Amino acid sequence: MKYIKKFEMNENEPSVGDYVICHTYNTSESDFVNNRIGKLIKIDYENGVFPYYITYDNIPEILVNDKIGHDYMITFPSISIKYWSKDKNELELILNSDKFNI
Repeated sequence: MKYIKKFEMNENEPSVGDYVICHTYNTSESDFVNNRIGKLIKIDYENGVFPYYITYDNIPEILVNDKIGHDYMITFPSISIKYWSKDKNELELILNSDKFNI
């Protein structure tokens, strides 16, 4: 054995900068959120049950919860985050496979 492979850390929750796919049953949000990839830009555990601030491209104004700088965002509880990854392409594959039932 020439080398020992380093242990890769398995993250149990998303971190700032990760791309995410969320799932919500809220009818006003579900059509927009369930089929798009967002980016986690802030985590605020003092915000109670909605600590994750996620930004999307072209969020309808009716869904916006908060604004930081020029970023409009929607807040979510941890249970709504279905998938997360540092690589957006991985999540695009997941969305496409769900879309076409692959």
